[in-house]
Order: sequence, then structure tokens, then C-alpha cells
Amino acid sequence: MRLSKINLLIALVFSGAAFAQDATPKQALFTNVHVFDGVNEQRVENANVLVEGNLIKAVSTSQIDAPNATVIDGEGRTLTPGFIETHAHLMLMGPSIPAMEANATWEDFGIHGTRMAEMYLMQGFTTVRDAGGANGGLRRAIDSGQILGPRYYPSGAFLGTRGGHADFASFTSPPGASTNFSRLNMAQEVDSVADVQKFGRNNFRMGATQLKYMQSGGVVSAFDPWQLLAGSPEEIEAAV
Repeated sequence: MRLSKINLLIALVFSGAAFAQDATPKQALFTNVHVFDGVNEQRVENANVLVEGNLIKAVSTSQIDAPNATVIDGEGRTLTPGFIETHAHLMLMGPSIPAMEANATWEDFGIHGTRMAEMYLMQGFTTVRDAGGANGGLRRAIDSGQILGPRYYPSGAFLGTRGGHADFASFTSPPGASTNFSRLNMAQEVDSVADVQKFGRNNFRMGATQLKYMQSGGVVSAFDPWQLLAGSPEEIEAAV
């Protein structure tokens, strides 16, 4: 079977994802490609790449004998490893924090996150670490094949102090009041060791693979200069 005019990186991603579940790994053979392996500065010119299951089995400038493989003609394009994004926020759709706080529903966030997951994959990112705002639902949907997306590692709610970078409440909101972000577990106000433990544990319960604790200020939040240092050493230790 021969396929042509396919984005090579996406084809490689899908070949690994689709074949990984099979008891007998299937093969995909990429021909007529230049290979950048992420280690050497020079590309491997005019190469062939054999993928078996979700592993790269061979990279060669000679012909690879794989009679049962699905053949993908690269037409002289460059094949690379999947990219890794270490700081993203797939659920934050904008156009501003006040707009998300006042006018967005869980459906809006979910639709945006779904579109962003597919966008990252189509741009070549096969792994994304989400640094706050997303719980485990998006990851479950990707892992189960319901939506397209990369390997996905969410942080759950941003954790930060009152008046800090994770405080997305409206200006007149009193301390401890429920907000759109807190109801959806996208950001939580933590002002004690007990708060850090409670909401940190809840993040893991909601599917987080790591925690995002906001110690400094920021440029997009309303109340905190970026030089702000918020949170006690004990609170930071509790997050760690």
C-alpha cells in the first residue's frame, strides 16, 4: 500500500499511535525523506525510515526491505522526531482573563481545549506539558482516542496566593469566594499550608501529573507586579 502527499510528521505520529495497541506491531516505511534526528547538526539525506509499532526500527540511506509495511513517500520532505512543548495552557482561550472569568462556560473551555490539542499535534508536538488550567479530562479523551492530541501532562488548577499570579477573580470578589476558575478547578487561591495540601491533592485527584505553584507575579494577571514574591517557604515546601 502506497500513500503520498502526507505530512510526514503527522503520518509518523499516527502510525505509532495506531500500531501501538496491536499484539503484532505493524510497520510503516517512510521513503524519500531527509532525516533530522535532533542530535546531529546535519540531516541524513535521501533516507528511508522503518517504524514498527511505536518504535523507529531502522534509518538507512539504502533501501529497506519491508514487504508488509505501509509505504509513505516523503517526496523529499524532512522527517524529524516529535517536538516537546514544556509550557502550554491548552484550556485558556482568552481573549482575556476577565472574559474567561465572567463569560465562559465549561463547554467553551472544552471545545477550545479539544481544538488546541489537535492543533499542537498537527504542528508536530507529540508531547505537551500543560502548566496550569487543565484537568484530566482532556488527557483521558486523547488517550482513549476520542479526540486527536499529543501525549498530554496536565497540572490541574494553578495554585497561588490571594493577589498573586493565580488570582483570576474579579476586582471586587471577596477572599475565599467561588469564581468561575475555582469552580472548574482551573485556578485555586491557596493562602496556607493546609490550602496547598488540599488543592494540590485535589489536582492529583482530578488527573494532574504535576503541580503548578505560582510564586512570582505575572504580566497578564490583574493584581500582581511581576517582581512579587508570594507564598511562604512552608507553603512552597508543601507544594513540592
